Amino acid sequence: MTTKPQHIAVIIDSIKLGGGAEKNAALLASLIAKEGRKVTLVTFNTYEQEYSYTCHRVSFAEKSKRFFILKISKSFLRLLKIKRFCKDNEVTHIVSFLNEANTYTLLARLLLRNKPKVLVSVRADPNFISNLSKQIIKILYPYADSVIAVSKEMEKILRTDFKLQNVCTIHNPVDVSKIKERLKRPLPKEYSFLENTNQHPIFVNVGRLTDQKGHIFLIKSFAKFTKLYPMTLLIIIGDGVKKNNLLQEIKSNHLEKNVFLIGYQDNIYPFLRISDCFLLSSFYEGFPNALLEAAASGLYIISTDCNTGPREIIDPGIFGEKISYPYRINGASLVPDLNQFDEKPFDLFYKEMVWFAENKLFEKQSITIDRFSKQIFLNKWLDLIT
Repeated sequence: MTTKPQHIAVIIDSIKLGGGAEKNAALLASLIAKEGRKVTLVTFNTYEQEYSYTCHRVSFAEKSKRFFILKISKSFLRLLKIKRFCKDNEVTHIVSFLNEANTYTLLARLLLRNKPKVLVSVRADPNFISNLSKQIIKILYPYADSVIAVSKEMEKILRTDFKLQNVCTIHNPVDVSKIKERLKRPLPKEYSFLENTNQHPIFVNVGRLTDQKGHIFLIKSFAKFTKLYPMTLLIIIGDGVKKNNLLQEIKSNHLEKNVFLIGYQDNIYPFLRISDCFLLSSFYEGFPNALLEAAASGLYIISTDCNTGPREIIDPGIFGEKISYPYRINGASLVPDLNQFDEKPFDLFYKEMVWFAENKLFEKQSITIDRFSKQIFLNKWLDLIT
């Protein structure tokens, strides 16, 4: 009996710049193609600024719909497009990223006679998604061949709270050699003055400007910190819907000369190079790529102890309940989860920032990140696909 040749489809809404899932979907498809396997990166939408990829690409190039009935029709058409693509191109395996693509992929599989093997990737803490999304996970995800979490704690949540048995963990990767090369590049001209500034310490944060990332609390912490260290800077890299709110917070705290919102940057690494400490103030994460990249860049890290993600990067040996006081190891500090506190959670960050400055931990740090290599990432995915 002849074995059917593999054709792997990697499906995601888009590979728009700025998203961790989008970045890793494009990377995985490219790495699989480099192995000589037939792979197609399938996206629902196309954007002017996207992550690079080195594989075959198909985009449905959907247009946004304003009216409810048109959105319903778009959903139905998307389902049919996935089904038709898989049938016409004899797709044998599907890897989908994010809940939306996972949902359409699993529904399309139910309609196919020759059912491909389906692997769905969960990227966000399931405790912080909508009730509808939670129900979809409970109903549809048992039909997946594998559900891939991006952290061990997320795997535990999916097994315990959602009763899924087909779950495993594959961490996001980091390309240390590429980061070292990009760290050497100069800052954009408009920010070249930061190379020789006498304002220190320099703190940096990378992430979309959304409520999830806790930027308001970060700016409040920093405002208090400047009372002790007025010659300090905070660089926030990223775009998002909360930009105007953050600008207002900066203005109300008279921080216009201390805080820079510099938008999305194609190369964040020169900014990491000139910084002294990376701050992650998120209320929740899946597996924060920016924190992993900061660790690879040698920065000291101060991070909230989110339900999933940061502690597995900073110290995989931490188990048990959430911390109630700062946890410090060589190169990083975890502060208690902001969700645990009703009043002044920014004090947690402020105190740790002061501790960092008082101890003058400005030299490059080293957190062990060998376990997050691209090769380990690829091998684990290929083990599931085979």
